[in-house]
Amino acid sequence: MKVIVSNPIDNNVAEARIVDGVIVINEKKPEFGSIMFESKTISISGGFANNNRRVCFLGGEIATLREVAKTYKLKAGEVILDHKIIVRETLEPQFEGHAPKINPSTTKEVTKNGAYIYRNTYLEPSNSEVVDSFIQHDTVSAFVANDVDASIMNKLTQKENSEG
Repeated sequence: MKVIVSNPIDNNVAEARIVDGVIVINEKKPEFGSIMFESKTISISGGFANNNRRVCFLGGEIATLREVAKTYKLKAGEVILDHKIIVRETLEPQFEGHAPKINPSTTKEVTKNGAYIYRNTYLEPSNSEVVDSFIQHDTVSAFVANDVDASIMNKLTQKENSEG
């Protein structure tokens, strides 16, 4: 998997918030920032090809991120070697404001037994034994299922009342 250092300007970040061409300063806490990485792959499953895009952020104090950028010679748009982006799904948000995973076909939140699923991504060395961890979601969200159950129950109740 090829991992690229994202160009903050391509992501509409104001130049005043960019340090060393790859670090974006946090607006609320200017002593902190992040570097964005992305990978694009094509997967083939069941005779169907999909484009896959993964994005992750490496966060930290600006001074530390500057050391990382210098040590790894990070340049916007260039490939970094020996790294991969890992996906880890959880049933708990990992930070304040963490939005649940969305099904792009339905634009509904994805759940497992009624609990929201949260998608997290991490930059790992290629030789790391850490692998993707996905949670098999409910076919229908619990909220939709509850609405369907209530609808069916209402129809059954109405039918029983009209017969009895």
